[in-house]
Amino acid sequence: MGNFDVSIVLKTTDCGKRVLSYAEDLRRYLGAEWLRVYVRDDLLGSDLAPLPPDEHAHSVAQWIARECKIGADVRLFSGAPVDIQFPDNALVVDNQLGALRNDVLSLCPFDEEKVFGRRKGPIYLPFGDGESGIHASEIAFALAKAIGVTVVLYHTTWRDERNPSTDARDHMVPAAREDWERLQARATELGVSRQSIIEMAVDVVPGLLESATGRAILIVVARGLKTIEGSYVEQILEQSAVPVLVAGRKETP
Repeated sequence: MGNFDVSIVLKTTDCGKRVLSYAEDLRRYLGAEWLRVYVRDDLLGSDLAPLPPDEHAHSVAQWIARECKIGADVRLFSGAPVDIQFPDNALVVDNQLGALRNDVLSLCPFDEEKVFGRRKGPIYLPFGDGESGIHASEIAFALAKAIGVTVVLYHTTWRDERNPSTDARDHMVPAAREDWERLQARATELGVSRQSIIEMAVDVVPGLLESATGRAILIVVARGLKTIEGSYVEQILEQSAVPVLVAGRKETP
């Protein structure tokens, strides 16, 4: 999975302009021809600058080009952003969508305006002993290869009191170890630079964020079809200062 359709839902606020800047920077790294911008059809003005009174997509594209100095493929929509039907390859840069939908590939940049806004660092890929880490890995590896960074395979495990070893790797459950081996093999196959951090931590999310904060440029996680409230993904979105990409899943008929 490497042909991403980088998209945003235009919000004419200071935060919205930062999201636009981040999305355009990401588009350049990924080599996408256009930044796709979804604009609500009744959005006619803003605090930053007036949108043109004409609701036609071409006029909005001209406004974006003039105000933001970028080219955009503008799509008008009615209703709420949560109801937009994005294409299957859409990577939507948005600070709310990852918490609202479980069927979209969404990236929450928080306050970052550039992919390497504060540092050039790795992409963190947390994994456990289920399919979510494997699902997220294809996106993480594709992004890392395009951007030119390392992927950190991150795992927290609990201590097995029967095992005297102080090496966290010796406390991994068999399913997690199997996934770790699969991820390492896949990174090698794709030619993606990778390293592993295996830790013993009391809580998964604080352990991940302590390791990633100040180091990572992005955390890539995946959720199941049904789980939103109370999930690790939700906790990471609520607590992280590092941009987070949530790999959603579309239901299959």
